[in-house]
Amino acid sequence: MMFYHTFRIHWPKKEVVLPPVKPVLVTCLSGSKRIQELMHPVIEAIGKDRCIVARVGPSLLSAMPGVQDVDWKQAMPRSAKMWGKEYLKCLPEWSKKLRCLCREHRLPKGAYALLTLNMLYNAQSVAGCLTLLSRWKPSIIVTEYDRNIYWSCLVLAAKALGIPTVTLVHGVMNENALGYTPVLADRILCWGRIQRDKLIEEGENPEKILVTGCPRLTRELPLSSEQAREKIGLDLKKDTIMLATSPIDHEVMQRTVSVFCEAAEKSGNWNAFVRLHPSENIDTYSDLAKKYPSVHFYKSSAFSLDDALAAIDIAVVRDSGVGSDALVKGKMAIVLSVDGPPLGHGAELVDKARCPLVSSSDELIDGVQQLLFDETKKRTAYAAAERYVNDFCVAYGKDAAERIAKIVKIRLCIDMNEEISVVQKRHKWVNPCN
Repeated sequence: MMFYHTFRIHWPKKEVVLPPVKPVLVTCLSGSKRIQELMHPVIEAIGKDRCIVARVGPSLLSAMPGVQDVDWKQAMPRSAKMWGKEYLKCLPEWSKKLRCLCREHRLPKGAYALLTLNMLYNAQSVAGCLTLLSRWKPSIIVTEYDRNIYWSCLVLAAKALGIPTVTLVHGVMNENALGYTPVLADRILCWGRIQRDKLIEEGENPEKILVTGCPRLTRELPLSSEQAREKIGLDLKKDTIMLATSPIDHEVMQRTVSVFCEAAEKSGNWNAFVRLHPSENIDTYSDLAKKYPSVHFYKSSAFSLDDALAAIDIAVVRDSGVGSDALVKGKMAIVLSVDGPPLGHGAELVDKARCPLVSSSDELIDGVQQLLFDETKKRTAYAAAERYVNDFCVAYGKDAAERIAKIVKIRLCIDMNEEISVVQKRHKWVNPCN
């Protein structure tokens, strides 16, 4: 595989004609609806005329007429000669470090070869990004996530060339900000105080963390409960409980779904349904669907998350971000953890939002009953949820997008002022921005 990828370098088969550069290069994994919902308001707020969107996936033109986007996989030029020369310089040191890491963490046999192969492949991407950015020279790069396989290479290349980089936060963080830290970009724009505190606890410089809110989230729902239940095909008169799955250990998720279904059957008077994570296949739960016919299973594409949240009274999660989404929309959440104390976002919902924690079908039934019918418990739960939401996210939708755009425009103005300052020193001109 090493030989194969060394000689069959992953450049596009033919180079595309690139559009003229614009000040802001925005990235978007356009195959993901949630990422599109995050980035579209930001692009609008910055101004489509200022942006080129680097996408991985379908074109954004149908969703955002007038936007100028490029297929990132086709945009990067061939840089095989430069890559080969620099890679051979770095390889001995990289190999030594990777072998040490494999021994230190007792990684399984074959881990070294896999890590080396990924290093080779991503080094090719970095070389392509360096060549493209040297030619294109955008003033700033805004990415939805600086740690995935595409944009990490782009951000590292930009930093090497002195191009400012900003990353947004595309989803919830667990207790140690795993997957978000160390932050590669110059600035990270998070949703609220809770995320900021997590990043600082993990050693990030407070000066590079800015709180802007989340453009993807809103506090409103598009439909009433009755309208949403009718749209999904649920009984309008029954209380509605949803379990949102997560892409975690298969056995743990199966047990979690089984406990939820058992509780729904025991209760006998819920609209109960399971909404799968986008990465999951509905066939995975075919046996449970047959065993518990009263519980409906839906792919995430069957209806929007907003429609699902409008329909329900309570969201049940293990560690899914749907739990906090539900609280933002004014709905209640319960954390169902069948394998010990909750981890990740589930722990945050229990500790900070005071969501009930249950581990069995009987506990889940009791938790649902209390949130639905015990007025004291209900008032306490809503008050705790609102306190949590205030710390979780400071702004939503267009308001959050405008905050992000303001930061980007300030950065652009700083760059422009620096250039003007150089010209002033040479020609003694007056700065028009003052």
